[in-house]
Amino acid sequence: VKEYGSVRSVPWREVPHEDWVGRLSGGFAGMVSLDEIFTIRSLGVATSRDAYAFNFSQEDLKRHMRRLIETYNQNLGKKEEELEKDESLIKWSSSLIKAAAQGKKGSFDESGRVYPALYRPFVPMYLYLSPLFNERVGEVPRIWPTPEAENLAIAVAAKGSEEFSAMATRQVTDLHFIETTQLYPFYVYDLPKSRKGEGAQLLEAGGPTRKLNLKEDFLRRLGEALGREVTPEEAFAYIYAVLSHPLYAERFADDLKMDLPRIPIPEDPALFEELARAGQELIRLHTEYETLDPWKKALPKVREEEDAPEDPYQRYRVEKMRLDKKGGTLRYNDWIRIEGIPPEAFLWRPGGYSPLEWMVRFWKVEEKVPRGKGEAIVWDPNRYLREREEPRYLLDLIGRAVRVSVETVKVHERIGGALEKLLPSPEP
Repeated sequence: VKEYGSVRSVPWREVPHEDWVGRLSGGFAGMVSLDEIFTIRSLGVATSRDAYAFNFSQEDLKRHMRRLIETYNQNLGKKEEELEKDESLIKWSSSLIKAAAQGKKGSFDESGRVYPALYRPFVPMYLYLSPLFNERVGEVPRIWPTPEAENLAIAVAAKGSEEFSAMATRQVTDLHFIETTQLYPFYVYDLPKSRKGEGAQLLEAGGPTRKLNLKEDFLRRLGEALGREVTPEEAFAYIYAVLSHPLYAERFADDLKMDLPRIPIPEDPALFEELARAGQELIRLHTEYETLDPWKKALPKVREEEDAPEDPYQRYRVEKMRLDKKGGTLRYNDWIRIEGIPPEAFLWRPGGYSPLEWMVRFWKVEEKVPRGKGEAIVWDPNRYLREREEPRYLLDLIGRAVRVSVETVKVHERIGGALEKLLPSPEP
């Protein structure tokens, strides 16, 4: 100002809104947003009452939800201050209080609303999916309209998340499956208007129709860039290979805190095909791991004490596991120890933790709601093993998680050079 004599003489320049704060890098902004690729997306399911709506045990889930729905119906039309407050009977939220005030009656649907789900990576549970008794279901009923509906989705950490990552899933996920979870499905189901929100028998005649969720414009644009037709399966796998790679998360860390993920359009057919093949391999690893031999290639070793119980459900019972990452050991219970876990098992971190770390955090007996007027609500993974009639399921899942983690790292290392060529620099 001193140089120009007065404020009026300064050659001010108008700065566009957010030109210096919250601006995407040039390399990131030049790629294609996932909203330009997929017709719909959805957040994971936000229940506001996870203790009721999720459980390792399908039978426990049904019993607790029946009790909650019965209590809810007994409180229809009451003022908020008159509602039953005992959390062993019901857990209220703003939307459920509003529904009760409006007199919306609830009903328990055993066949149409009990879904196999993923609460966290490698933490399967059952979910009671209901637009009334979950706080927000988003577009999930159009992605998995029934428990039997088949679909595949890429779960990504939504913008604003602490750390970006992606993981494929064939099952409904919780909102916090990985950070705050955004789902991009391969298919979308069109529900009959009169049946929206219903779960039972939707796949029978007159039920929903399934269609591709990838936009034709994107597939055409991708094909034109590559000089050949691209199948939806190839495109989806290519997208997953890019999004799930740590180089992508590292290079665009700042951008991904502000915006949805974006994908580059490749022009090299060989590079695209390499990434699409890798994406297909990663999808199989991350969604079909139950088919893998858990102890192949002698990765970790299982040590069982001689005095372990003969009853398999007692022998493989879990209360709370303990993991020593530096020592490469996991204490499963008092008589089973897993040794020789390689360092590579901790490098793949969907949602900020390795699969083994997720499992140790959640595969444990935990009282979620203490006993009150109603019974206590307990998440007991041993009930899951009994209902599956697989006492070794968790022990073998640990072996599978190690194998998936190590093989994921190998795939990522193999395609690192291709991604380095493909991804633009995040220059300003």
